[in-house]
Amino acid sequence: DIRLSLVGSEMCIRDSSINPNEALSLLLRGTLHAFRDEGQMAVEFVDQARQRTPIDPFRYFYESLSATAYLSAGRYQEALNFAESSLALNNRHLSTLRAKIIALHNLDRGDELRQAGQQLLRAAPGFTVENYLSEHPAAGSKFGAMAAAALRAANIR
Repeated sequence: DIRLSLVGSEMCIRDSSINPNEALSLLLRGTLHAFRDEGQMAVEFVDQARQRTPIDPFRYFYESLSATAYLSAGRYQEALNFAESSLALNNRHLSTLRAKIIALHNLDRGDELRQAGQQLLRAAPGFTVENYLSEHPAAGSKFGAMAAAALRAANIR
């Protein structure tokens, strides 16, 4: 549940005052900044998180959320690089597929964008923009609007 994970993220932020070097706490804190349209801060936190766990078995997750942070900062090529690296490790992770779609849309790479949209719909056949906007914690932010526009451009309704 996305909302539950956001609650968990808030708990990790409080915990980071106890252990400010906890990689997962830094990663989730960076993601929250991305969802609040605080791109530069988001990038700083996710970069710190990846530095603290360079060989983590869940690297795909760190790279996926790094893509989200870089999208929030308007650094679309770097976001795409993180998304593609993450997908090479776990090609069905929906958050990463969305990040790739957003990056491709903002890089004006239409054919690849539509292919990524088809990949997302194969992984989650019932996925809709409406559901995204009603369930995702970033839906009310500029980031959420950017995501919705990119999803629509990828022929996801």
